[in-house]
Amino acid sequence: MTTVATVDQIQYLFTFPFKDEEWKRKILIAFLLAIAGFVIPFIPWIFLAGYIGQILGRAITAEEDPELPEWDDWGGMFIVGLRLFALWIIVALPILIIFGIGYAFIFLPAIFSPLASGNDAPAFVLLTLVGTFGGMTSIGLSIFLGILIVLILPPVVGHVIHHEALGAALRVREWWSIFRANFGGYLLSYILVMGTAMVAAYTFQFLYMTIVLCCFVPFLAALFMVYMGVVSGALYGQAYRVGRDKGQVKEGAGE
Repeated sequence: MTTVATVDQIQYLFTFPFKDEEWKRKILIAFLLAIAGFVIPFIPWIFLAGYIGQILGRAITAEEDPELPEWDDWGGMFIVGLRLFALWIIVALPILIIFGIGYAFIFLPAIFSPLASGNDAPAFVLLTLVGTFGGMTSIGLSIFLGILIVLILPPVVGHVIHHEALGAALRVREWWSIFRANFGGYLLSYILVMGTAMVAAYTFQFLYMTIVLCCFVPFLAALFMVYMGVVSGALYGQAYRVGRDKGQVKEGAGE
């Protein structure tokens, strides 16, 4: 498999987890880690992220079809997951700070509400305008940056996993050339992942409105998170490999 452009390849990437003879056991372990992550902070999800990272890494390096790895390298999974967790913190922290600044601006009028009467009224109006404009601007900027990060994060993650180093995220020219070389493949992967997630979100919303099935929503959401993590790892890993190979072909043709 060299692309994700055909219907058969897309179908296989969405069904490959169930083709493993031990898929029930492997998915069950991942599911239990996802559930444990709601009780034990960070640690279970770090292992789960490492497992998905192994799938992504194998999709980058292997020419054969993706498969579920065995749960036999817990140390390696923890290192990969910790690396991805650190990357997520580094990427998300500036966005959260800008978002927090926006909320602080919005609450400026409430903080200085005593100025609303008397001779201080003009100052209060000015603070209200500054707070509203500054808050909306900061929140809008954080949303824009969030969308931008979502778009460029898959090739960055692929680069970090492939080179087994968090510092690989800083080699922008390298992962950007891979992203640009297979932009169509990444775009298709985004559409498939986001589209599936939206369908699941509407389904869970419907289940929440029922009396009996709403109790199962957290467990179904954890199971879906595992499934989409596994599928996304295969999709984005293959998109990275195709982009890397295309880039190498172009470089070779230019020599």
